[in-house]
Amino acid sequence: MRNTRISKDYISIQNIGLKRFWVGVAAGLFSSISLSLAFNYTREVYRLITGFEPDLLILDKQEFLYFDIFFASLAATLGFSISVWIWMNNINHLRKRDRINKQLARTYSLLGFWVFFGVVARFGTNLPIILYRTYGYDNHLNLLDDFWLIFVLIPIVVFFQSWLGVRLVYRPGKWIWLSLICCLTMSLILFKTTGVDRNIVNENYFLRYEPQLLYVDNEVLNAQEKYGIKFDQKTISSLKKFSAESSFDQFESVRLAFRSGRKVKLDTIIMQKIILHNMKEGYWHYYYWGRNDINNWRYPLPTEILKQVYLHGPGTPETGELFSILNLQIKLANISLSSPEYRNNWSNLTLLEMKRISYASYHLPEIIIEQLVSVLGELKSMPEYQPYIEKLEGMKYED
Repeated sequence: MRNTRISKDYISIQNIGLKRFWVGVAAGLFSSISLSLAFNYTREVYRLITGFEPDLLILDKQEFLYFDIFFASLAATLGFSISVWIWMNNINHLRKRDRINKQLARTYSLLGFWVFFGVVARFGTNLPIILYRTYGYDNHLNLLDDFWLIFVLIPIVVFFQSWLGVRLVYRPGKWIWLSLICCLTMSLILFKTTGVDRNIVNENYFLRYEPQLLYVDNEVLNAQEKYGIKFDQKTISSLKKFSAESSFDQFESVRLAFRSGRKVKLDTIIMQKIILHNMKEGYWHYYYWGRNDINNWRYPLPTEILKQVYLHGPGTPETGELFSILNLQIKLANISLSSPEYRNNWSNLTLLEMKRISYASYHLPEIIIEQLVSVLGELKSMPEYQPYIEKLEGMKYED
């Protein structure tokens, strides 16, 4: 007895149905555009959230380009899954097996859609909310360098997952290649038309921390023009960060340089001035109980600054920058001694001014003020340092 094998038909508009075919195309296009817009705008919202820590997640241009292409291609292939799901909705077949296979084809399409949409949505939500906002996070998980292949495979798997079920009912013929070309074309269109202007988030972030960021740029430029010191890009990047591990390490190395008692280099002194001006906090992100706990002071002691002044002597660039650090400490002490006066105009202050006033009012140890008074008194008794003393802000006193 011979087994008769019934050959599958080629997929065609006639087999799908003209109306159903165009409805599927329209639904796929609408889904692709909606998903691409949702992906791009949601990414920017989550990126904005990372700036509350307050280091905004800013990727390299290459990384932004790579992920823009990925999300555009993912949206296009997910939209194609919706088209296939609608095309396979026609179950008017004589053979029961074909009707079952069409139901299976629709299941494969929806499975590919929801599984990969859910995976991308979950990772895209958890990383910026949990990992990227973690205190000390500094690009420890580099998705592009470590897992770039996954972002290539996901759109490919979604595309062929949709065809997997269709092949149970129809022979794809040239349709599989035509649909691939359509998905690639749609990916390019989505990449070009549904992008988001990232300057909006970046500019708002820079505006919020403008005094700190501009101060870093000005000091770096001044160091190069005045002293011939050129900071590398990694050092500048760490100076502009607040809660990244590289910033903490930089903060700690500068603090230990002053504590060592040996001569501190000019570039380190300039970095300390920037750190103190911007009120960076280092690894300690909390304050000890009691305002007068010396552990609340995270910067070089006035006596340590005085020792460096003696080591470098008058007339040196290092001494001039050391007196600038002393001047910043005096400003904090003056705020501490007159805090109500500074807090009266709170609504018009910048974030840096608020942070400085809050720290000086509630956490500045009195021993720092006492050391400042002692150090200034000692320096004033030396004529060679009189030109530096005249440039300092007047020190306020209280009984």
